Amino acid sequence: GLQRPRAPPAPGLPLPQNMAAASRGSHQEIVLVAGSYEGQLVGFSIAASSLGSSAAAPAAATPLFAFKAHDGCIRAAAAAADHLVTGSTDNTLGVYNLRKRRAHGSLLQEGGGGAVSALSFYGGTHLLSGGGDGDVCIWRTSDWECLLRMKGHSAPIEALA
Repeated sequence: GLQRPRAPPAPGLPLPQNMAAASRGSHQEIVLVAGSYEGQLVGFSIAASSLGSSAAAPAAATPLFAFKAHDGCIRAAAAAADHLVTGSTDNTLGVYNLRKRRAHGSLLQEGGGGAVSALSFYGGTHLLSGGGDGDVCIWRTSDWECLLRMKGHSAPIEALA
């Protein structure tokens, strides 16, 4: 289930914001998220209407958040519906609600697992994670419980689809 190996950002508290959040009016928003080698997570809002309008005019990106999400480098990220999950070499998964801009906490596989290098949502109800230990975990997104941990790979998991 959900474990919290580090304090910031605390579950239920707003994501640290060193920049103002974009307004969420009636326009459709696309959120672009990037993770760094230093464990930083940054997010930008792009209005869907600005995409594809002109090759000469790049879409405007409004900064949403930037903060240290992991102690290790971020190796994977996946999003579905309002969920954003990141995986790191610190062997944890960070869980965030993009709509509410809130951190839910961190996930840690039983037995510690390995560096998380692959994430993939199955619909909005389940998440698959894989990493350096060669295991694949299936997480239920309603309560973030690890339902099944599959062993069998002798090499790290690099991708899931």
